[in-house]
Amino acid sequence: MPVPPRWRRQLRAWVRRSPVVWWTGVALLALTTAVVVRSSLASAAAQSQRYGDLRSVAVVADPVAAGDVVPRSAIRTERRPASTLPDTPLVDGGADGAIGRTALVPLVPGEVVVASRLAPVGLRGAAALLPRGLRAVSVPGGPGGRPPAAIGDRVDVLATFPDGSGGEPTSVVATRALVLALDDESDAVTIAISPEELPAVVFAITAGTVTLALTGP
Repeated sequence: MPVPPRWRRQLRAWVRRSPVVWWTGVALLALTTAVVVRSSLASAAAQSQRYGDLRSVAVVADPVAAGDVVPRSAIRTERRPASTLPDTPLVDGGADGAIGRTALVPLVPGEVVVASRLAPVGLRGAAALLPRGLRAVSVPGGPGGRPPAAIGDRVDVLATFPDGSGGEPTSVVATRALVLALDDESDAVTIAISPEELPAVVFAITAGTVTLALTGP
C-alpha cells in the first residue's frame, strides 16, 4: 500500500529534527556501500586471478582472404584476459602491427591475430605466401582449364608426354603444391614446390602437357 504524500513529508521532517536518526541512517548507508564495494573488489580480484590480467590485442573484425593485404577496417583492438589468448606469439604492435601485412591464411572475425598468420612486413603477393626453402613457378591450368582452386589450396602436378619422352604417358611430377596466385586471364597458377621437384615441373611445362589436380586437406 503506498504511503500518502502527507505522511512522507511528516517522516522527512521528523528525521531532519532528530540528529540521532539522521546520522544512524547515514552510517547504515555508508556501511552498506562499503560492503558492496568490498564485495565487488573481491569478485574482480577473483576473476583476475582466474583469467589473468586484461591485455590489449589485435582482433579480426572483417574476414581477410589468404594473400590479401590486411586493411585497417579489418582489425580492431580489444582487451581480453591473458589466459584466453593463444599460446603462439601475437603480432607485435597490436592492431597497427597487423595492418598492411599480407594474410598467409584466411583470417576469421573474432580471432586474435598471431604473428605466424601474417607474412613479414613488406612482402606482397606470391612472395609473401612462399614458404621458406620452396620455389615458386607458374604453370598452365591444363587442357581443361585450371581446377577450382583458391589461394592456399594444394594441387598435384601431372605431366603427359604423348611421345613417351617422359617415361609413362602421364606421371605425377609434384605433389601437394601450395597455390600462391591465380591468373584469371590465362588460367595460369603459381605454385610452391621443392627444389627437387622444380626440374621435373619445368620439363613438363616445356616438353609436355601439364594438368593440375586439386587435392584434399
